[in-house]
Amino acid sequence: MNNDTMLLLARFTIQARKLIGAIDSNLLANDEAYRNEIFKRIDAEAEEDLLLLSLTLRSKLGTLVSIEEPAAKADNVVDKYKFGARG
Repeated sequence: MNNDTMLLLARFTIQARKLIGAIDSNLLANDEAYRNEIFKRIDAEAEEDLLLLSLTLRSKLGTLVSIEEPAAKADNVVDKYKFGARG
C-alpha cells in the first residue's frame, strides 16, 4: 500500500467514524468481508463527500467493480441508403 492510499484510508476512517462509529483501518485494508460491510453502510447512510471518498478508496484498494456500458450500435451506412433518395 503506497503513501497516498494510506492517507486516503486515514481520512476515510476519520470521516466515517462520525457516521458509523469506530472503524478498524487494518481490517478495512485487509479483510474483504469487513470492508464490504463498511462500504455498504457508507453507501446507505453517507453524505456526498464521504461517498466520493469511499469510491476513491475502493478504487485504490482494488475493490471497485467497474460497470461497462454496452457499446453503441454502429449504423450500417450501406443498409441505410439502400433505395436512394426517392425510396
